[in-house]
Amino acid sequence: MRRVRILFLCLASYVASSWLLPSARGRADAAEGAGDLPPALVVVEGARDVVRNLPKEELDPVSVSYEVTASYPASAVLGEIRGKLESAGWRPLPRESLGAIHPSSLRVGWRTHISAFRGTDEETRSFAWNALWRNSAGDVVAFTLTYRTKTVSPESQPAKPDNDSLHVEATLSRNLLLRLEGLPEALIVLDGAGDTTAWRFKDEQRLGYDLLAPRPPSEVMAALGERLEKLGWTSVSEPPPPWRPESDWAKSHKPGWNFGASRGSDSRLEWRSTWQNTAGGSVRYVFSYAAVLPAGATEDPEHGVTHYYVEANYHASGKPNFILLFPSARSPIKPE
Repeated sequence: MRRVRILFLCLASYVASSWLLPSARGRADAAEGAGDLPPALVVVEGARDVVRNLPKEELDPVSVSYEVTASYPASAVLGEIRGKLESAGWRPLPRESLGAIHPSSLRVGWRTHISAFRGTDEETRSFAWNALWRNSAGDVVAFTLTYRTKTVSPESQPAKPDNDSLHVEATLSRNLLLRLEGLPEALIVLDGAGDTTAWRFKDEQRLGYDLLAPRPPSEVMAALGERLEKLGWTSVSEPPPPWRPESDWAKSHKPGWNFGASRGSDSRLEWRSTWQNTAGGSVRYVFSYAAVLPAGATEDPEHGVTHYYVEANYHASGKPNFILLFPSARSPIKPE
């Protein structure tokens, strides 16, 4: 297995709730003990060091974290969490977080990550398990379970933690999911889409689904562009971040479909396009997939059918929220 070294702080960001669910707008109060937590925030038998975070506003998330002693892969802990949620009517969502390319750990099990502290050669391994459930009201509960170990298993042996200390985090967000039939027309579910989910994020409405298409997905992107143009949308350049001069930014971010690495990732590529209408609204579409470009390449040499994660971010007025893209040197594909 190819071992990827990532910064410990990046891993912490990966397993934290900033990508798992939208962050709270107000700061939360922390309190010892489970207290009167909603039943969906399952505190398993044997939990210790329980800390709950209470919302400041009605739609802010409520969360709990705790430690529990459990041998990897924590089958009893996972069984207790799943059993209590699903017996109460909660249904699993397909991905490990809203807006994530990776499937839920309910489908693929535990993932491992090799980390290194900045400025040292010391390696650690983290074992993470992430999953979401929803209820009929559109609430979402997210669970992240993590083991951390300083002993990295030899390549010839199965990877497992060197301890039984399991950290559990759970977050409940109210009224997070959106009904597909009530979405704006610019949020388009393409033919062949699977595992479709829509949700709110700050002042945006977001849509995500899986799609099979060739590399690059030129025909699908062209069809999407035609539908948006018929609805009165025009392809524009991706807006620059506040710290970048617009003239410099425009050299590598053009109208049309831009290709590059997702958020600086070395294992995920994407096609991205931003659109605006005369009312001042904006919508961004991103086709992302797991892949790595060969050294020095500006185009993907592979052309087989690929599993894409498609996400659309709709903003009723103003520019979309900034998301970093590292574009390749190739020219963008312009809408026809």
